[in-house]
Amino acid sequence: MNELSGTGGNVQGFEDHPDLNSDEPWVRQALARSKRERRRARLRSRGAKAGYAALALAVAAGAAFWLRGADLPGGAARVGAAATGSTAATTTTEATAVSTVDDWRRVDPADPFAGTPAATWADGAAGVTVPQAAPVGPHGAEEVAAAYERARQLVVAARLDRRTLVDHDPEPLLSLLAPDSHPQVRDSLAASSGSSLVTRVARGFALLPVEPKVTGSMSAGLDPEGNLLVTTDYLFAYAFAFGDRDRVFNPMQTVVVTRMRTEYSLLSGNRYAPGSQGAWFTSSEGYTYSMACGPAREGLIAPAYSEQALETAPSTTAPPERYFDPSMPIALEGDGCER
Repeated sequence: MNELSGTGGNVQGFEDHPDLNSDEPWVRQALARSKRERRRARLRSRGAKAGYAALALAVAAGAAFWLRGADLPGGAARVGAAATGSTAATTTTEATAVSTVDDWRRVDPADPFAGTPAATWADGAAGVTVPQAAPVGPHGAEEVAAAYERARQLVVAARLDRRTLVDHDPEPLLSLLAPDSHPQVRDSLAASSGSSLVTRVARGFALLPVEPKVTGSMSAGLDPEGNLLVTTDYLFAYAFAFGDRDRVFNPMQTVVVTRMRTEYSLLSGNRYAPGSQGAWFTSSEGYTYSMACGPAREGLIAPAYSEQALETAPSTTAPPERYFDPSMPIALEGDGCER
C-alpha cells in the first residue's frame, strides 16, 4: 500500500480509503482521474512532492490568505484624532465548537456545508449575535446596546449583504459609518486592501442560494480617548455554485472561509464635528481559507476548485479545522498564498 506525504504527516493511499469503496460512477471517475494526474506529475517533474496527488483529491488542506487593515481610515474632525487602541473586552458571546472536516463527501448544492465544521453554525445574520449590554466606563448599558446594534449592522453589511458580496456596492456599508470617514473608506475599497473592510465575490462566480454560515463573538471596551470600542470576531463560510459535479467531490472545493476581527470606534459628543460622529473602522485583521489565490490577491473570494491544478495545489501546514476555530489566535504569518 502506498504512503503519500501529506500536510501534517503521512496519509493512507486514497485508493484504499474506506469511504471510496463504492461503485458510484463519480468515485470511479475521481480515482481514475487522480491516477492519471499522478502519472503525469511523475513525468513532469521527478522532484514533485508525492503529496500533491493526494491534495488534488483532498482539497481540505487548502491555502490561507492573511489580511491586515494597514490602510484603515482614521482621524475624525475634532481637537485631536480618533483613537485606535482598545482596552480588554468586557462582554463576549459563546462560539461554536469545531468538528472535523470530511475529506470524502460528495457535495450537495442544497446542503453545501455538510462535511465541514461550519455545518452547525447559524445561518446568515442570525450568527451575528449581540451580547447582553452592560455599562462600560462612563457609557451606560443603553448606549452600549446601541453600539452593539450598530456593530451588528456593520458586520452584516460588510460580510453578508448580497449588495456588498455580489454587486460590490459600498452603500450598505457607508450608510452605517460616520460621513467624514466615507472618502477614506472608498479609497480602501478601491484597493485590494478593501477585503479588510468587506467581503466581495470575484466576478464570474456565483454563490449558491443558501445563507452563509456564521459563528463568532462581539465585545465592548474603551479606546484611549474614552470612546466606546466594539470588537467583532466572526467566521463566515460562503458556498459557491459549481457546474461540473464530477470535478467537485470535497466540500472545501466549494466553501470559502473568512475570519475577520474588526474594531469600530463609536464617536459621540460635542468634542467631535457632526460629520465625524458615528462609527469608524479602527482596525481589522484576519484571513481567508480554502479559496482561489489569484482573486484573493485582488481582495476577492472565489472557490478553490477554480484553481485546482496538480502542479499548483496550495497547502498549509496547519490542519483545516484550525481555520474554522474561533478560539484560535489570528496569526498573520505562515503558509498560504504568496502575495
